Amino acid sequence: MKRHFSLIITLIAFAINANCQPGKFPAPEVQQRMKVEKITFIANQLELTPQEAQNFWPVYNEYEQKKFKIEKEKHILEIKSKSPQDSIPLKEFQELCMKYVSLAEQETAMLEAYNKQLLKILPADKVLKLYFSERKFRSHMLQEYRRRGPRE
Repeated sequence: MKRHFSLIITLIAFAINANCQPGKFPAPEVQQRMKVEKITFIANQLELTPQEAQNFWPVYNEYEQKKFKIEKEKHILEIKSKSPQDSIPLKEFQELCMKYVSLAEQETAMLEAYNKQLLKILPADKVLKLYFSERKFRSHMLQEYRRRGPRE
């Protein structure tokens, strides 16, 4: 019963936050389905109590938004770097390298800050399980993509 309650709270918190996040995929319904699947996956892995879920999901959603923003900036750098090399001076490539390292540093600092916040909300074993669950989820999604194919 507690598990179902925490899942319901999780889904409600996610639904509120999902409207604020920019789309990563062309089809919003695909994006929404992936988010719901990720929340369900992580909720099942962590087995959060209702109190933990209530405190965890807003912090996690904020972290995900900030992480997405950094990933988007990295993607923009990647696109810029694929321009014909004749059209980009070496100095600009050096600036792109420095910007990439700066983004990686921001990502690390953000992870450290959120790790401290999460440790105030969850026991350390669940925080560590969260990190491993995110990795498992990516593997799960890749397997699903390979199984289904790129149609969706």
